[in-house]
Amino acid sequence: MQGVTPVLWFDGDAVEAARLWTSDIPNSRILTDIPYPEDGDKGEPGAVMVVEFELDGRPYAGLDGGPQFPFSECVSLQVVCDDQEEVDRIWVAALEAAAQG
Repeated sequence: MQGVTPVLWFDGDAVEAARLWTSDIPNSRILTDIPYPEDGDKGEPGAVMVVEFELDGRPYAGLDGGPQFPFSECVSLQVVCDDQEEVDRIWVAALEAAAQG
């Protein structure tokens, strides 16, 4: 076994979420994105289906799977910070992203 990767379900904004999180959390990066196939029966061909990324070196994936299972606050990511300044920076960025919709 190579490991376990949490996959978070989104309805069209997995890439935006991954960009936000990887920009705010140190040692984080977007690894790759996988488009919907041209000959598939789900998703818009060529649109991102899965984005793979790391948060603090740990693997995650975001699946733009559609509206069947909406992303909600019942999924949480715990970010352990070094100090209050770091907590505030990440919190403000999350609030700004939420306000933008």
